[in-house]
Amino acid sequence: MVLRDTGSLLARAGTTNNTCQTMDMVTMTFFGWPDNSPPGAGKAYTCPGRGPTSGGTGDYDDPVTIATAIGELNVCDTIYIPYLKKYGIFEGYCQDCIDDWKERKRRIDIWTGSSQEGGGEDQNTCERKFTPTAASQTIIRYPPRGLDVNKGSLYDKNTQPTCHKDTQTFSNYNAESYCH
Repeated sequence: MVLRDTGSLLARAGTTNNTCQTMDMVTMTFFGWPDNSPPGAGKAYTCPGRGPTSGGTGDYDDPVTIATAIGELNVCDTIYIPYLKKYGIFEGYCQDCIDDWKERKRRIDIWTGSSQEGGGEDQNTCERKFTPTAASQTIIRYPPRGLDVNKGSLYDKNTQPTCHKDTQTFSNYNAESYCH
């Protein structure tokens, strides 16, 4: 879940070692307008060059909003998500992610929806379809530019079908190949 920004711009808390690295055993969940807290497209952190709402196409210059725990990633860190072939940026608050991180379990929550409207229970159902087995995915921290990107929407209330899980997930990837 994501909480609205308190109005302060949080600077990147970067580390001195921003070398591309794989992070295994990640649980991925998904969120959108109807299950955001409060419902809508608000986000907890405003990153440089980004607007006040969740979104993104998933390419390097327009990563999709993700939520996680501070410490697991730094606010405004960009990652690459091979499962979706999308870049993501840490802009959201996720209580389940924070609870997992306290137990040293990795978890990210990925934005599925429109920044203008929600899809109600249909969108929540779609999010559950996208969610893979717990601790089964890998993400790439500090990814290089130019990785293969799929800009397709995960959920679009105005298309049929509305949920694009069958065309927007990629399970056959070699995570070690991304940091060369």
